[in-house]
Amino acid sequence: MGSVLRPYQGFKSRLALAYVASTDLYNGDTPTNNTYVDIFADQSFEVKYPGSIILVNVRGHLFINNVTVSNEHASFALIDGTTRYSLGNGYGVYHNAFAGHSMLAITGLGVGTHTIRLQTYGATGGPATYYCRASTLPNLEPLFMGVFELASWTHPRRRGYQGMQARLALDSVVTADTSFALTASAYNDIIPDQAFTILDPNSLLLTLVNMGSVDSLGASAQVTVFAMFDSTTRYLLGGDMGDVGAMCSFLTSSGPRLFASSDLGVGSHNVKIQAYPNAAATHNCRATALAPYEHKRVQVLELR
Repeated sequence: MGSVLRPYQGFKSRLALAYVASTDLYNGDTPTNNTYVDIFADQSFEVKYPGSIILVNVRGHLFINNVTVSNEHASFALIDGTTRYSLGNGYGVYHNAFAGHSMLAITGLGVGTHTIRLQTYGATGGPATYYCRASTLPNLEPLFMGVFELASWTHPRRRGYQGMQARLALDSVVTADTSFALTASAYNDIIPDQAFTILDPNSLLLTLVNMGSVDSLGASAQVTVFAMFDSTTRYLLGGDMGDVGAMCSFLTSSGPRLFASSDLGVGSHNVKIQAYPNAAATHNCRATALAPYEHKRVQVLELR
């Protein structure tokens, strides 16, 4: 009788938490500036496997009305009440505090129960009213947060068998203050080349760009953002348009970029982030002087 091959399941990537706002979280409220304000209370999730990568996905609309002045507001994920990660930001008379954010990869969480909550932080400049009416305006101001556990594990008893694996090939945070002119109708580097390595020719690459910046762009002018690999291959990420305050937040309405590693090949590579405005503009990301509002981070996940 021949041998029977039983499917090996090992560690599986999984959905650890799905939060969907069902009540009006804000309705004309005026949170205090210059402090972290909770959007909702801690939500619990479980990490089942050692070495997992936690992927946080936030989507929705936290509408901010700065009333009389332009102001800057940023959003954050707070893990276990101790570690805070920047998400999106916005600037202007009206904006969405989640603008520019879609996904963030987190490493280093041990097996067991953890908590996550979302927060905002508003800059000094005047009062602002918050709206996130997920119940009364579910189609205009919804809020969703998903926490996914990506298993990263090698089978200890089978040579060469690695099962389903995820690895963080790049996690680069820009900490320097940057402020420079953007040339109209040209590709402008806003995050310089960052090096990473592809290990598997049959993997998928997930590129995540998390950036909060304030960019002087004339009202109704537009800018589009791209990820450029090895100075040869360019992928679209997202874009924005100047608003009443003549500012914009890059990557608004963007999503992560997923493509096959075979497009680049096994080995060392570089990725940089570029902006293409249709009019002259100024790029500002003062990650030190104006922390926590402004920030830049680029991540590359290799999924096998």
